[in-house]
Amino acid sequence: MAPVAQGETTKLARSISLGVLLVLVVVIGILSFEVMATFILPLFLAVMLAVLFQPIQVALARKLKNRPRLVAGLTTTLVLLSVLLPSLMIGGLAVSEAVSLVDSLDRDDLARKFGTLRNRLSLGPPPAPVMTALERIRTNVGQLEDRPYMEPDAAAKLPTIEELQSQIEADSRVVEEKLHLGNVPAGADFPTPPAQLTAAWSKWLTALRTPKPPQADANHAAWQSVRTQLEQFQTELLGGPLVAPIKRFVRLDNEQLDGILAKARSAAAPLAIDTTQFVGGLLWQLTVGFVIVLLGVYYFLADGSSMLQSLVELTPLDPKHSETILTDFGNLTRAIVLSMVLAALAQGLLAGAGYLFVGLGSVFLLTLMTILFAMVPLVGATLVWGGACLWLFFIEQRTGAAIGLAVYCAVVVSVADNLIKPLVLQERSNLHPLPALLSVLGGAQALGPIGVFVGPMVLALLHTLLVMLRGEMKTWEQKRT
Repeated sequence: MAPVAQGETTKLARSISLGVLLVLVVVIGILSFEVMATFILPLFLAVMLAVLFQPIQVALARKLKNRPRLVAGLTTTLVLLSVLLPSLMIGGLAVSEAVSLVDSLDRDDLARKFGTLRNRLSLGPPPAPVMTALERIRTNVGQLEDRPYMEPDAAAKLPTIEELQSQIEADSRVVEEKLHLGNVPAGADFPTPPAQLTAAWSKWLTALRTPKPPQADANHAAWQSVRTQLEQFQTELLGGPLVAPIKRFVRLDNEQLDGILAKARSAAAPLAIDTTQFVGGLLWQLTVGFVIVLLGVYYFLADGSSMLQSLVELTPLDPKHSETILTDFGNLTRAIVLSMVLAALAQGLLAGAGYLFVGLGSVFLLTLMTILFAMVPLVGATLVWGGACLWLFFIEQRTGAAIGLAVYCAVVVSVADNLIKPLVLQERSNLHPLPALLSVLGGAQALGPIGVFVGPMVLALLHTLLVMLRGEMKTWEQKRT
């Protein structure tokens, strides 16, 4: 019995040792992630660039045999000159244009431009006296609605019920005169009131002039009904339930414009810091990130094979499965990411040429935004160049330039996406467009901008694993039969 007891003791000790080891691995893994969290984005960019430029590395390795470090250095230099430095230049110019654009914003100029836009879209608000009178009516009705539940001291500080009702009636007559409602004859300001508007005004007056019961709850409910009828009239006045929200949104009065400008300048403030802060803060972070990306690309190209081999040896998977994952996942990732990047760059540069030709300002900013949005399916670059066309047509009132840019972007820029992606993919990716779209949107929502790339890569890995699982299941079924 002693040997059995000794064997059980040994198994128990090994189980305890394994458990402790697993706990240590988890704890140290979490700490390592905390340490490396700051560098995850630069390292991911380095991995992505290394995967994209691996074919060039392989081509150089054929000519420079037995010199892997030199090949990795030359490939990294090519990455630096063709991707990183141009990206920094375009990004710097775009940031400079964004700061200049925000600094040049003027409330009065914006108010004039948006006033022009409202007029061209027939989204202009009703006459100012009408809106002022309706705002006073709404305030006074609210006081009457809440009055039954006010403390006597608070109610004493407000106008009496009779005074509030008299003010509401006076403001109602202002609305009738300006909009020519009721028995007021039509005029130039508001020639022919729509039937829906007249009906809504009639319901409002009926609710207003209906005697209110003295009981607190019933009185409150009656004035609540009056307020509801007033809101329905205002909705009809602004064009109905579909148009009213748009008119409320694009009213862009001085108060609203001040809020928009404050938010824009607050967002641009970190980009417009003085030289000392820039050198001490943002420039240091950019430099560190830039160096990490360069070093990461170099070492992933030079030692990537040995890194992957070490990773394969640490995994409990069958070696053939590990090799399949590395090969298929690498090919799929390269095809998906390269197709997205090249298509986005082509669309951005082509659209940028169009922006420059029609004389739009902030060309580099618009080009960079087009490149970034072009990576998002469905919406894509259309959101940027479409907005530019609308700006030309409605704000700058350059109809010819707007139509020309729209035709050019629809024919040339959009077609570039449909040509480049199939050419790069070359049927190496069997992903359906719907899961591909969801992977991009879901990745961006979960991880931010970098998720645009991570999402498809995760989906590509899942696709590879499912193919392997299907193969294993077929093999298992064949063995059973």
